[in-house]
Amino acid sequence: EWVYLGRYRAHSKAITGLQFAPPMPGSSVPRLLSVGEDHLMVEYDLQHSCIVDGIQLLNVTRLEQVACPTALVVTQEGVWTANNMYKLRPFSLLPADDGSHACYKTVLGPTFGGPVNRMHVIENEHRGTKYLVYSTHSKVVGLVKFPIDGNPAHAMGLIAHSGEVSSIVCSHDGRFVFTAGGTDLAVNQWLLNTDALDTVADASTGVDPFIEL
Repeated sequence: EWVYLGRYRAHSKAITGLQFAPPMPGSSVPRLLSVGEDHLMVEYDLQHSCIVDGIQLLNVTRLEQVACPTALVVTQEGVWTANNMYKLRPFSLLPADDGSHACYKTVLGPTFGGPVNRMHVIENEHRGTKYLVYSTHSKVVGLVKFPIDGNPAHAMGLIAHSGEVSSIVCSHDGRFVFTAGGTDLAVNQWLLNTDALDTVADASTGVDPFIEL
């Protein structure tokens, strides 16, 4: 049974990413994070949110000064965000004493079809490899192989829809990606085969791929 607790206008502009995260150490309550075009990442205090007091905030972190966050995904390494300047940035999963989340690095993200607007992480347990599945607002869906370091050879993209890509989801076993379009009124199912990306990524090492940018 669903119970309505309340609502909170945590962002002053559009929310571009919303995802649950693993509980904090010593807690069994999941965490909830959101990012928005106001450059902020907000964490909600689900443990103390209730019908009487409504939704409570735990901390707010300013992610960007100029760029706008466009997507969010939580991994074991941290919270990855994408922005409208084609950058991917990982932030610490656990907040500091002041409630902020530290940024580890900034790397070049996929540059196909506009900024990234959706992200999911899948794993190939047989090979021990991990991939970031992403979509852009217009037409493109693709993969980025971990570790994400800005190497353009570690990313690929293809035209999945004739126009807007409104949403993507991955199957539990990581074998399939489902994409929803907009004006094309289509939902497509894709079978993932990472062999070609693995071959190119494994052969592209050192600084040569970056020099050719």
